[in-house]
Amino acid sequence: MTANSEAIVDLLGGARRLGATRRASGPAQTLLHEQALVGFDSSAVKALVERLPVSRGTLAKLLNTSEKTLERRLVRHGRLTTAESNALVRVARVVSLAKRLLKTDGGVSRWLSREQPGLAGRVPLDLMRTEAGASEVELLLDRLYHGVLP
Repeated sequence: MTANSEAIVDLLGGARRLGATRRASGPAQTLLHEQALVGFDSSAVKALVERLPVSRGTLAKLLNTSEKTLERRLVRHGRLTTAESNALVRVARVVSLAKRLLKTDGGVSRWLSREQPGLAGRVPLDLMRTEAGASEVELLLDRLYHGVLP
């Protein structure tokens, strides 16, 4: 099971909110790539937080930035760096996969916040700080989706 790029775009506020125009309305994956290069607008962060209610501290850790820097970007409606944007896409990708399995935003939030036996008792949100950790969470979600218990 791989994340659907369109589902990721939706989690980040939709193609229009991300700056897609009729002329530049290519595949969702292209839009994600282009936006990551220029840096997602802070509205994409806000859109994701509406679906995955986490503290600012947790969100800053997931984006590999400081809480103060994140706060500045949100208050001033600034853009994320490319590295922060890549991290945002990574988080949205995992959330998208979890949503496919668990169906509700509340279920996703609870599952990502709790220790998981299939992750050796680790918390998915902690693992999602790195690409390798996020891949581990995605693998577990894929196994659960296909009925393979840990």
